[in-house]
Amino acid sequence: MGRGGFRRDRIWLAAMAAAGIGGVSAVLAFWRSAHAVETVLGGLALILGAYAQMQASHINQRWLSICGAIAGGFGLAMGIAYGGFP
Repeated sequence: MGRGGFRRDRIWLAAMAAAGIGGVSAVLAFWRSAHAVETVLGGLALILGAYAQMQASHINQRWLSICGAIAGGFGLAMGIAYGGFP
């Protein structure tokens, strides 16, 4: 596998991680007591989603990364609204 294959795998991994972490952050938004965790996870998903969006070469990578970034942004916003970091 050449260098291009590793780049594609890295972007897929970043997009899937952003979607998974963003989904967890969005689900945690329904518990006020988890505001610190969802703030951290939401910020991480937002950063990973933005990185994957900028580096993506396929439409499927872009869809996955933007869904993760939006879910992470929601979790981040709700976490900050509930108190952010203690």
